[in-house]
Amino acid sequence: MLTLDLQRIRKEFGVTQKALADILNINQSFLSNIENGRSPLPPDKREKILETFNITHPEEYTIDIPTPYNIKNVQRSLIGGNKFMNNSSLESSSIISEVRKMLEMYFGSIGDTDNINVILSEQLEQNSKRIRALEEKNEKLYDKNDLLRERLDEMKEEVFRLRRILAENGIEYDNKK
Repeated sequence: MLTLDLQRIRKEFGVTQKALADILNINQSFLSNIENGRSPLPPDKREKILETFNITHPEEYTIDIPTPYNIKNVQRSLIGGNKFMNNSSLESSSIISEVRKMLEMYFGSIGDTDNINVILSEQLEQNSKRIRALEEKNEKLYDKNDLLRERLDEMKEEVFRLRRILAENGIEYDNKK
């Protein structure tokens, strides 16, 4: 994947990773992922870098980072930095266009819309399975929590009963021990 060599730019301009992340209005871990080829550099962030550092010949700062085929990177980009997640006014054609751009940043040419539908359908199925598994785990935790609360209530009742027996027999109970 051809991208700007952000580490080189940072070093040449004396900017820390944290400072560049602040300039780009992203978190430092996302910037680290971009620098290491785990996430693509979004086009708007690329333009911001070129503008901020007055880079007129970006090809001088371009490197080729091998990008693994990782649909999770696309998912994170779409969900984490999703520019249409909270914008219900976008039409489905706009969303498909945005998804196409994101997928092409990772995979190059992706062909027709059917390929996007296949990729997104597979991702949707994976996410649905994960959600079901998390819901099941959550339900088990709620059940366990209920059992623990019941056990705690039983123990409180037993402590109360034992204190009452001690008091009836004139034995003082020192709960500070």
